[in-house]
Amino acid sequence: MASKVVKMSVNMIIKAGTAGPSPPVGPKIGAMGLNIVSFCKEFNARTENVLLGVPIRTRIVVFQDKSYQLSIYTPPTSYFVLRMAGVPLGSHTGTKENVGEITVKGVYEIAKIKQADEGLKHAPLKSVCRAVVATARSCGVLVVREPTQTLYPEPRSWPQL
Repeated sequence: MASKVVKMSVNMIIKAGTAGPSPPVGPKIGAMGLNIVSFCKEFNARTENVLLGVPIRTRIVVFQDKSYQLSIYTPPTSYFVLRMAGVPLGSHTGTKENVGEITVKGVYEIAKIKQADEGLKHAPLKSVCRAVVATARSCGVLVVREPTQTLYPEPRSWPQL
């Protein structure tokens, strides 16, 4: 059996259920020589069980015969960390400013979700938890054992996800 020849491979983050021919999805798919409408329909169908607007990591492998393979992964770790902390955006100054906090149990839950990804499937859960803690730190989110009574200021407006 002859294997297909790979023409190109592209990694993108596309919001669930919102893929359309408009930028940024349409131009990238069109540049690869794929049918934009059929790709968008397939992506939206495969992400219909995901909350609308959640950023989904995707990998598109295009073959010489214009066929493609669409791989869908879990959202970025920073998305889970910020959602669990209840803040719309991370800190602009990294570790110097804290914008929220999550518990160790929250880190464990995020790590269990992220471990389902193909690249982390065989990684120990402890290593995935450390990666989640590092991401939280870079977003300005503290990891605590128990939730504190410190209230973080409410943002004026939440960005549209």
